[in-house]
Parts: sequence; structure tokens; C-alpha cells
Amino acid sequence: MKWGDQKRDFHPILAVWPEYRPLHNWWHIIEYAESEPHKPAWRDRRVPSPDGGVKVDLYRDQDAAIEAAATLNLKLSQALEERALDEETRASLRLKMRKALEAKERLSNEELLMFKEGVRRHANDPRPLASELQLPKDSEDYRDALATQLSEMPYLRSVLMGTGYSSYVLYCEKGLRWTKPYTAGRRGAQEAYRARTANAYDFNGSDHWGKTKAKIREILLPRANQLLKLASVQRLLDEALQRGERVLVVGEVVFWYEDDGSVGWQIKSVAPSEDKDGTALWKEGSILSKNHGRIVVLPYIKEDGERVSGHTKNVAGDGPAKPRHPDHFVTLPFRVLDSALMIGLFGELPYE
Repeated sequence: MKWGDQKRDFHPILAVWPEYRPLHNWWHIIEYAESEPHKPAWRDRRVPSPDGGVKVDLYRDQDAAIEAAATLNLKLSQALEERALDEETRASLRLKMRKALEAKERLSNEELLMFKEGVRRHANDPRPLASELQLPKDSEDYRDALATQLSEMPYLRSVLMGTGYSSYVLYCEKGLRWTKPYTAGRRGAQEAYRARTANAYDFNGSDHWGKTKAKIREILLPRANQLLKLASVQRLLDEALQRGERVLVVGEVVFWYEDDGSVGWQIKSVAPSEDKDGTALWKEGSILSKNHGRIVVLPYIKEDGERVSGHTKNVAGDGPAKPRHPDHFVTLPFRVLDSALMIGLFGELPYE
């Protein structure tokens, strides 16, 4: 196949994102492409090879993939502005591009936080020596590699070994006893990779990933509340108050200040993204709170350009949120901080 033989080679591209594929241990670039006019969707990116053929756009190194994607996104954003489009269509595509990248970034940051906090929670767990592992003969070649992974993540119950056509998964049967290697396909490799996070909270990598992450969010909420006691966080919040800021969004956590009584700073959660096409975070918007719900829906912009203010609510199962008296409704601007800060705070690194 030569580059240019297929229609997809000429589809407009709005954005790209580096996506990790554990089966081959590569970072694949995916692209937000218009296979149909003005209806973009994510797909694997293909690029011309040096001999004029077609190849997948992939990287072995994460930093190189991130840098390449960032550079290309700047060019793609400029290309959108230069396309011969009416302004309404351009604004709609610009909004879809922004929303698509925000969703990918938010998902990536949340999963990284869950993983790092999971590792931190098991920092004092005993690490088995390679010689202590009980392995069948078929798994003997993986003894040292298994011990290496367990030295970082001693809670693991399934481990991916090798890459590509020589990928295998080993499962913990009980204690230090592990199974023979099972050939891993794309799904098996993905489940073993998710186990790096899920197993830290006593879940399985093969469980429904969305439901697993919802349960982990609940587990992490008390941990987030503990942050309010840290001197570094108190300093961050004091500085915010001095600037007149009452709502700080860091990843999936919201620091929320209540003037009423002696409540002060408290922790709320960002509502899980519904991932609707054509909506994007409206950073210049505000949050109108008519109740004391523990979930914050951030302001967003619809595909048609309508700007929707944020609000507070409870999640299903919590019951109705306690309403505020109309005289006590609050309209608050919000500020989004770098999600990497929350990872540092969870690790109790000093705030700078």
C-alpha cells in the first residue's frame, strides 16, 4: 500500500494524542480525524514511510511521543484556522477539538494519580526476593523480571511479561505461588496493565474499568480530605483566598471555600465526564451553587456555542443534596490548577 491510495490519507485532522499500548510497549499516536465532513472521531494515526508506503505513527519513548503530539497539535490548530470554512463551522470544530483533548488529558491525569497513590499506599509492604517466588517450570525464565515488578508494586496479582507476539501474563495463585505463563492478546495485556492500579485497591484489572475507577474515587476522597491538614496545602489555599479565589480545581478534586459559619475549606469531587460530543470546559464561566451537593459540575460549552454555568449536586445513591436558602445561593468563579500538583500533594511533596 502506498501513501495516498486511500481516502483516509486526505481526511482533515484536528488533533492528536499519544496512547499507550501495553501489548507491544509502544506509544501510538491517535488522531481526531474527519472521516465524514465535520464529524471527527479518534482513530490510529498513519503516516507516510520513507519509501512512500504507510506506517503507524508510534514511539517507544513516552516523552518523545508527548513532545511530538504537542508540536503537531500546534500545527493542526493553525491549519484549522486557515481552512476555508464558515465561522460557525470553524467554531464548532474548534470546540470539538478542545473538548476531545481535554477529555484525554483529564483521563490520563486521573489514572496516573490513581496509580501513583496506589503505589504509595503499599510503600511499606514486604518485597519478596526472586528466590522466594514459587514458580512452575514454565515460568522459571520470568523469575527475575517478576521480582523486579513486585519490588515496585508488591500488591500485584497479575503481571505482563514480554512484548508483542511473546507477551504472557502470570497470575498470583496464593501468597508467593504464581501460575504458568498464559499467552496475552491485546485484551489480556490491557487487563494486566490496569492491574497495576486496580490491584492496589483490591480490585481486578479484568473488572469493568469505569466502575473500578468510580470505586477508587470514593476510596481517595478521605485521602483528599487529609490534604487540608497539610501545611503546604494550607499555604496554597491561604494564597488563593488572598487572591479572592474560592474554588480551586486540581484534577478530579475541588477545594471549595464556604463563607457560611465556620465551614471554611472543604473537599468536593468533579463530576465524572459524560463525554458528550461538542462540550468543552468553559474556563471563564462560574459555578452557581443552590445546594450543598458534594459533586461539582464544571461550566461547559455546548457544540452550538451555548455556555452552561456550573452547579453542585449529589451522585445517585446519595439522596437529594441539602438545598441552600435562596438568600445563600453562591455564584463562584473557579480556577483550574495543573493536575500534576495533585499527584505531588497526594505524595505529600511540598507545595511550591
